[in-house]
Amino acid sequence: MPSRYSRLLPADWQDAYFQLVYYPTVASAGIANIYTATTRNHLYAKQVRPLANLHAKQAEELFEKDKRLTCYYNDTLANGKWKNMMSDIHIGYTQWSMPKQALLPSLQQVTLQDTPSLGICPEGCEATDYTDKLALPLFDALLDQTYYIDLFNRGKGASISRQLRHKLG
Repeated sequence: MPSRYSRLLPADWQDAYFQLVYYPTVASAGIANIYTATTRNHLYAKQVRPLANLHAKQAEELFEKDKRLTCYYNDTLANGKWKNMMSDIHIGYTQWSMPKQALLPSLQQVTLQDTPSLGICPEGCEATDYTDKLALPLFDALLDQTYYIDLFNRGKGASISRQLRHKLG
């Protein structure tokens, strides 16, 4: 599993580069990205956003990539010289002690409504149902802030943003 940068190195340095530079960097970033995708999945599922499904898929793909990366380190790198060196479980902790196996955090799927449906989410707000008071954070004229409002489609069919642009434009 060589990287494009390791190819610039002499062949006898490539295993050391993978062990000391590539693996720690890519594996650490991968775990952080798994948890980021999982967090977005949970938030978007709570808001009934179809993007929740995309982030669930991304977390699953990153989890599989982490498995392949660790397998390469343990079994292939330097012909297995460091076999089981990276066998510790590094994802799926729910308590202080190491879990028995690596587990992807729970993910949620969103079922799209049959017709287009507008979802609104002001910056800093998790709720998107209209029974809650939706509000932007306070503006301060001295700080010159900007805030956003997300409009998204919760259903199948025509794009709500396209319909909204048509009505406003």
